[in-house]
Amino acid sequence: MENTEFNLNWVKLGIAGAAAFLGTAWRLQILLACVLAVLMAADWITGTRAAKRSGTWSSKAARDGFDHKIGALVVLIVAVMTDIVFTEAAKMMPWDAPAWPWLWMTLVEIWYCFTEAGSILENCAKLGTW
Repeated sequence: MENTEFNLNWVKLGIAGAAAFLGTAWRLQILLACVLAVLMAADWITGTRAAKRSGTWSSKAARDGFDHKIGALVVLIVAVMTDIVFTEAAKMMPWDAPAWPWLWMTLVEIWYCFTEAGSILENCAKLGTW
């Protein structure tokens, strides 16, 4: 009789393999995406704390900040699509066109990491941190 019991180890192996593949193929981009996610969360937390401390917290301002973060993610998706189009177009050129895979995505991720870090610093200054 065949063992039909579900084995969680195969799921873990699959997830680890996928993570290893993505980590090797897109090491910098995955790292930047993780850093950006942490910075966005820290900006949201420090911004909320600073607004509550000053007594200016409002749901409208919180929604505006959240909408800004969603907009940044949409810009990142557009950058990924742009990279895909440029990479495929470079392959079709009759001459040797330079192909810089993931150039725009990397630049957008770095840009938003800097802007989120700056916003965190502003929020920390509002919280009284020098």
